[in-house]
Amino acid sequence: NGREVIDVDGDSSVDLSRFDVYVIQIEGALDVLKIDNQDGNRFLVESAVHELQNACVNEFSDCVSYNDDIQQLVTRLIGIFKRIIQEVENGQQMTESFIHSIAKFDHVPALDSISNSLTRQYLTHQSTQPSFQSIHNHPLISSFYLNRVQPEVLDQSLVKSINEIILPGFDYGIITNYMFDFSWLFNTCPQLLKSRCLYVSGESPDTMESHKSVINSLPTAAQQNIEFFAPKLPFEYGTHHSKLMILFYGNIVRIVVHTINMISTDWNYKSQAMYLRDFPKFTGDQLRTSSEFGVQFDLYLNALGSELSECQARLSQYDLSSAGAHLISSVPGQHSGQNALNFGLLRMQCVVQKSLEMRKQTSHSSRSN
Repeated sequence: NGREVIDVDGDSSVDLSRFDVYVIQIEGALDVLKIDNQDGNRFLVESAVHELQNACVNEFSDCVSYNDDIQQLVTRLIGIFKRIIQEVENGQQMTESFIHSIAKFDHVPALDSISNSLTRQYLTHQSTQPSFQSIHNHPLISSFYLNRVQPEVLDQSLVKSINEIILPGFDYGIITNYMFDFSWLFNTCPQLLKSRCLYVSGESPDTMESHKSVINSLPTAAQQNIEFFAPKLPFEYGTHHSKLMILFYGNIVRIVVHTINMISTDWNYKSQAMYLRDFPKFTGDQLRTSSEFGVQFDLYLNALGSELSECQARLSQYDLSSAGAHLISSVPGQHSGQNALNFGLLRMQCVVQKSLEMRKQTSHSSRSN
């Protein structure tokens, strides 16, 4: 009757009538939001999109082809996404979990491009907002969060899940850690399989071999997006333990420094901490000055090895001056001269001394006035 499509297995069909209901709800909620900009109306849009996204991913992701009705539905969805992009650009503060929900439409054929575009436009738009600028330029306010654990008991503004951090649509990324469970990671964040990413691990050679068996079971296209690297240590003891994500989203780079192993128990059942910031790309006429945060980041990436050179080159195109924090990295080895002040305890000593000197100067200036 033109309202069904057979899936890959050929043993079930998609009922499009309920998708029509979701689409009508979203379109109606967007109409109301345009007239009355209230939190409750924005919530109606977000809720309807969440429901539609779950239904689409469950039933459309395995479709071989579209009939005319499904193509018409996809066209309407693209129109909805464009309207939501417009609302964001007009000042609507959609939540990041909502943006991730839309980004997950990249599992549905023909919607991956528009959903990834929305992710990028959202991040770029957020970076230009006064609220973003005031926070990122304030030295006492930093983007520190806890991970979202089960059961959820904390204020939602204080926590982020891994899928609220790793949004789909990035060009290139690096993820460094000590422990990885790639079966869990790729099942939880399938968006990682669609973009090039370098995984830096401190695990043993035997464990790394077991990881490769998981990678080899993936589709060829996904395997080609995965690179491994184990940093060399100058001593016979110790291991790489740093936990870091750098994700490049066109005009925005997302940097996350955290304490969480890439395993299910750490993300879901243990309270962990993270620093998360989005930094804008230098514009064509903007003076490209090196910030302390950027210099320290480059020193650390350089210490990891030449495999990080692409990340270094990309990162140099972004303005990290709004970090609002000091980076203190740990690099094993024997350091002397100025280089000894760039890492570890001596780096921390320099940061503390500089902060104390600035406080004294500020206090003296206040008394003088």
